[in-house]
Amino acid sequence: IGRALTDLVLQRRTDMFRRFGLKARIVALADRSGYLFEPNGIPLERLTGVMDAKAAGRSLTDIDGASSNASPTEMVWDALRWRLALPILVDVSNAGNSHLTMMEALKAGCDVVTANKKPLAGPLETYRKLVDEADRGGLRLKAEATVGAGLPVVDTIETMLATGDRINVAEGCLSG
Repeated sequence: IGRALTDLVLQRRTDMFRRFGLKARIVALADRSGYLFEPNGIPLERLTGVMDAKAAGRSLTDIDGASSNASPTEMVWDALRWRLALPILVDVSNAGNSHLTMMEALKAGCDVVTANKKPLAGPLETYRKLVDEADRGGLRLKAEATVGAGLPVVDTIETMLATGDRINVAEGCLSG
């Protein structure tokens, strides 16, 4: 999922700049072995090499400059020491403890996007803490990919409610 997202960001960066005036940069990548961080953005050639290495089954710690045995939370602390414009933590893991990293990112002023259901569908208290922290900081906590096979269900419902519509009934087939 991470490689596909990286490819998508690279393919669409011209469109993102044209439409939103944003120069998307990937400044960090993490896996179970550690993380790679470059505050100015990982250059395209290096990023392509990292993606090729990951596709071949290699760990990030096999890459020069990567920090080994470091947690994703350490990556967030390292990255957010820099004055990054509009930082976003994207979690495409299935880690059961990723809510800890998400909370640290939110506390540090970073928006969070996740495809990981565990922090949001686990204990209600964990979900509420994340939502409250995002609200407190005026930040975004987005999880569209975790619902309805990635269909824009959550955004559609939020938009309907924001424009005054009421939901009387919602039905679905629950899985997972």
